[in-house]
Amino acid sequence: MAASDALVSGATGLIPPIDTTSPLFELSLSTPAIFEDFLGVLDGSGSATAQVNIPNLPGLSGFVIHFAGATLGAGGSLTGMSNPVTITIQ
Repeated sequence: MAASDALVSGATGLIPPIDTTSPLFELSLSTPAIFEDFLGVLDGSGSATAQVNIPNLPGLSGFVIHFAGATLGAGGSLTGMSNPVTITIQ
């Protein structure tokens, strides 16, 4: 991630940069078996659930992943972001 990719002010707070060169970004788009329900619509109560299916690969132990969710309006504009969540694979 470049130094120019610092957090920027958005309509509802800070918008984190997205590193489109990250292998995890590529997996999130192309491998639904690992990243399930990361793209979709909210249910009637305004909720959604995403799931990460971690492969049984010992080399992933200790790997840290950061997540956050975003909601988009009908026109594709950013309307909200979740709090960030960090997990460490055991």
